[in-house]
Amino acid sequence: MVDIDDKVQNKINIKKMLKEKIKGNEKKKEYKSESGITIIVLIITIIIMSIIASITINMVAGEEGFFVRSKETKKRQEEFVEKEDKNVQEAINQLDSELQNNDREI
Repeated sequence: MVDIDDKVQNKINIKKMLKEKIKGNEKKKEYKSESGITIIVLIITIIIMSIIASITINMVAGEEGFFVRSKETKKRQEEFVEKEDKNVQEAINQLDSELQNNDREI
């Protein structure tokens, strides 16, 4: 009887060990699938960030980028200031000449 009980107990122990091993393998599979998903998410994130970065760089430094537009705007502003300075100087000259004419008449 003891011999049969030992055999049964051994079989029960072996079944428990196999169940624990199977559970351990399932946990490893779950971990692998979870880490695989995170790697895929990481790669997709890097691709999206690269696309956004390339669009931003093109907007800033491209042919029609902010740097080019700001240089053009600065040039137009300087031209406008020069024209306004000339107009103001002409207006001052006209006022001076009219004042001199009025002084002569008086």
